[in-house]
Amino acid sequence: MKKVIVAILIGISQFFCHTSLARDNNITLIRDAETENLLYTIAKPMFITAGLNPDNVKIHIVQDTDLNAFVATGQNMFINTGTISKATNVNELIGVIAHETGHIYGGHIARGSEALSKAQTGSLAAVVLGGVAGIATGRGDVAAALMMGGQSSNMGSYMSYRQSEERAADQFAIKALNENKISIDGLTNFMSRIKNNELLISNSNDSYYRTHPLTSERISFLRNASSSQKESSPIDGNLTRQFELVKAKLTGYTEGYNETLAQYPLSDQSEKALYARSIAYYRTGDFKKSLKEISKLINKLDNYPYFYELKGQVAFESGDIVIAKESYKMAYDALPENPLISGDYAKTLAISNNKEELEKASKILAESLEKEPELADNWKKLAQIYSSLNQEPLAYYCSSEYLLLTGDKKNAKTYALKAKKSAGSFDKIRLMRIEDIINFADDDDKNKANKKNKTNKQERLK
Repeated sequence: MKKVIVAILIGISQFFCHTSLARDNNITLIRDAETENLLYTIAKPMFITAGLNPDNVKIHIVQDTDLNAFVATGQNMFINTGTISKATNVNELIGVIAHETGHIYGGHIARGSEALSKAQTGSLAAVVLGGVAGIATGRGDVAAALMMGGQSSNMGSYMSYRQSEERAADQFAIKALNENKISIDGLTNFMSRIKNNELLISNSNDSYYRTHPLTSERISFLRNASSSQKESSPIDGNLTRQFELVKAKLTGYTEGYNETLAQYPLSDQSEKALYARSIAYYRTGDFKKSLKEISKLINKLDNYPYFYELKGQVAFESGDIVIAKESYKMAYDALPENPLISGDYAKTLAISNNKEELEKASKILAESLEKEPELADNWKKLAQIYSSLNQEPLAYYCSSEYLLLTGDKKNAKTYALKAKKSAGSFDKIRLMRIEDIINFADDDDKNKANKKNKTNKQERLK
């Protein structure tokens, strides 16, 4: 499991709180192959029902125990770890994802922006632009309404608009669940539980109620849909098992050691309990106990690649490169298309400095980056491997990609220029990409210079 700090700017045009990236307000995203696989498996039928290409919708996992989920422009869906952990079964999580897909299907981000703009006066615009940017994972318009004072009637109109969008998302969710013969009970129970605990939630950090206005009418609508559903099929047992394992994994990674063992005591020898404890032991540095629990897991379910992934991670960090390499290979052989597992396997291959293994690692990483070019760590690893193989032009190019992704545009340009000097090492497409990196950095420099000149001019006019 990997963490990525992502900056989010809460702007005036958001529907669910995130519309653009900035470096002022950060959230922590988790990259985890197993959790992502679960979410995409659940979401794919919903996306297809919505007429969306599943490959074009990006699901992000937010490390936050707050119960929330939201969508953003560019077909981005964000699911808090707290939403997964607090779902009592996989059917509830399916319902949440179906609802969020409804917001993408309905184009609610863009329409919400327009509705908010109409609700604003000049003073409201100033409040939203100046103050809402500080709210990281809640809906900024709610905070803006509280800051508004005399503008509450305008915002009341906007809140009414938002409730209509929530109803529309519910309607889509019911349509999608029915078409896929999935019980509506999960969505109904999830929303009803939140509604019943509205006061408790509003007094805590949970923001789902605040960001998804619930009304008695909506709850009645969902209950009626549940009771009148004609046909639904049982949830696949393997999906239920994976859901329970992901919940256990998230507990192990996000809760403290004592909290994890309280929830999954030593007397519990189930797969999910062994999983949670193995991670808890690993996080406290007790690699021996962690590996012992993982071995029990593999004995119970030897064809589950994510157990081998975890074993590789624990072995690698304990210094046992041989076991790490063997374990990551097992995970990679089962999931060769997964760029996260590919990156970790390549990392163990590169440790030996054996030319054959370095070349194998470079091939694996290059293939993984074709699938997911925004994985900065994989670019960094690949640059290091090419340098070890004395392929410096390729190392320069990979370094430029890594630096660009991590925000160091100045040095990204420096390394791209170094790569460009060895144009014969690249095909036409790669050379065009190198030029793009150089031009992108140049444009950024020009924008900064223009902004500085504008600021200086304003100061002279004072």
